[in-house]
Amino acid sequence: MREYRDIDASKMITMHCGGRLAHLYEAQSVDDVRALVSEHQNFYVLGSGTNTIFGDGTIELPVIVLGRDFDYLHEENGIITAGAATNTARLLNYCAENGLSGVEPLAGIPGSLGGAVSMNAGTGDWGIMENVDSLKFIDNEGLQQLEASEIDFGYRYCSLPKRAVVTEISFKLDRTRPETVLNLIDEKMKNRKLQPHGYSSGCIFKNPQGDSAGRLIDAAGLKGTSIGGAFVSETHANFIINDGTASADEIRKLIRAVKNQVREHFGIELREEVKIIV
Repeated sequence: MREYRDIDASKMITMHCGGRLAHLYEAQSVDDVRALVSEHQNFYVLGSGTNTIFGDGTIELPVIVLGRDFDYLHEENGIITAGAATNTARLLNYCAENGLSGVEPLAGIPGSLGGAVSMNAGTGDWGIMENVDSLKFIDNEGLQQLEASEIDFGYRYCSLPKRAVVTEISFKLDRTRPETVLNLIDEKMKNRKLQPHGYSSGCIFKNPQGDSAGRLIDAAGLKGTSIGGAFVSETHANFIINDGTASADEIRKLIRAVKNQVREHFGIELREEVKIIV
């Protein structure tokens, strides 16, 4: 296990904001994770930092990341098993090369697989948990394994036990021609290329049932709205972009302002998809 102190939080997340992490632990093994879960009553598990905003001050909450030993991928009897630190692009590349279909909607969605299953990442009508066969995690009871059928999940939701740290995921996929998978990935990537560039956390808000957060924010006339160095993207209204100078406080104020305006215009309460840690 490696322990780091007083880490620049902005360098750990794609929004590039925040203060300092008082304690960052890099787990090198399952035993390391087990020890950390046992030692700390509260902690935050950080994947690739694509869905997290750290506050401007010092974050005293221990932050856990999974090391290289959790970055692996192998296939046996049609089941792909991957470590939780494996990124989505590596899984997609393997599927394209070997003709395995099912997770193409992940194309263009960055992040680690552990983080992806914890929030059931995906699109508006598909989540990664739909193609999960089973997963392993560590909680108060030690190393556990659950079949997907034992887990309740839905839009941006996965009912993992409290304080669970996902360590490994197995996927059930369909065998097909590699060209078919590649074409499906390319099709998804075309849409992703239309998304905004710059420092961001991807979509800030979950889509309300039957509607789109981006559409509501746009309809409220909020594209381009800014506070300090943070602004609502002109390309996709559900993205807040950091121009490189924004503080976490400015980003949080802009999030609140967007929520207030959408509530006033439409009576709808937007809920954050991004995790805000202060």
